[in-house]
Amino acid sequence: MGATKAASIVTLGCIGVRPSSGRPQPCGGRRAPARVVPETFSRISRKRCCRVELMPREPSRLVTRAAFPGGITGNSSQFQTSGDKIQVIVKGCCSELGLEVVKLVARARDLEVAGAVDQTHIGDDIGLVAGLSEPLELPVTDDLTVAMASISQNRKRGVLVELQKDTSFELVIKHSMGFGISPVLCDSYSLPMLQDIMGLCEKASVGCIVLPDTSVGAALMRQAAAAATAYYGRAEIVESSGDDKAVSPSVSSELLAKSLSGAGQWFEGNTSLEGDARGKLIEDGVRVHSMRVPGLQSSQEVVFGRKGERYTLKLEQGDRQGDAPGILMAVRRVVHLKSMVYGMERIL
Repeated sequence: MGATKAASIVTLGCIGVRPSSGRPQPCGGRRAPARVVPETFSRISRKRCCRVELMPREPSRLVTRAAFPGGITGNSSQFQTSGDKIQVIVKGCCSELGLEVVKLVARARDLEVAGAVDQTHIGDDIGLVAGLSEPLELPVTDDLTVAMASISQNRKRGVLVELQKDTSFELVIKHSMGFGISPVLCDSYSLPMLQDIMGLCEKASVGCIVLPDTSVGAALMRQAAAAATAYYGRAEIVESSGDDKAVSPSVSSELLAKSLSGAGQWFEGNTSLEGDARGKLIEDGVRVHSMRVPGLQSSQEVVFGRKGERYTLKLEQGDRQGDAPGILMAVRRVVHLKSMVYGMERIL
């Protein structure tokens, strides 16, 4: 095969040709969507093969799954192209979780750090603060409006990752949707506030994802626990963490307990065993036992039981690095939404 035609002609050994008819016959491979000319011969496969001439395509229109580690949602018109990166603003970028999100966004080929907002390290390059090998030439600022306005003026798809919930979070959400930027809210919100967010999404036709728990493993654990409720009548939850966690039980453990409720059964067996040592009663008789001891690794464990059998699900988390991939998954999903989605389970 000539060197000048190597860029536009490939030989597919999986398509054989009948010498009598000259028509291509599939033999186990995929049928090539191109014009087939039965002229070449493959010495490696020792079969007659086809020369397939591929039509040239623009490189910017080529889409691969490598650009979507979290998967692709939506129809073909919503696919991400190489020249259209999602612009990401990280509010609370200098926190432990915020720095991990900045690192992953900077290394992703379909994402770009477009704003770094925090009350500390103002003026410092966020790439150097996050420990990247090269600066991102993006200083940390405390002005979120300027970062959102820059994305809106350039008419690019933008996402606000909210990691720093403060007293002005309602105004932040309204401004974000006003600029056409989809928020990913990594915190828990009251039911009235969730209803307000849902109404804002419908009016602005902008998607929003609310993640009270950003761990993918915790979401998978809740799904598995909910499935087990159909086979076990008793269940309790044990969770542990260092003494620096202010909430007891944790938000993640309460979500796990609520995932067991609504199964039409009462999980508390012997109701005469009452007392503070029995843990906190959440819903439908599900109790949560919390340990807060220095040096303990963060973990959750739900124990199901019946006579002669015990079924245990356990999740251990070392640090906040495990939460960052779930946030990036939400960033890639939210740009395709026009309404609010609550919980990591809804985007897995």
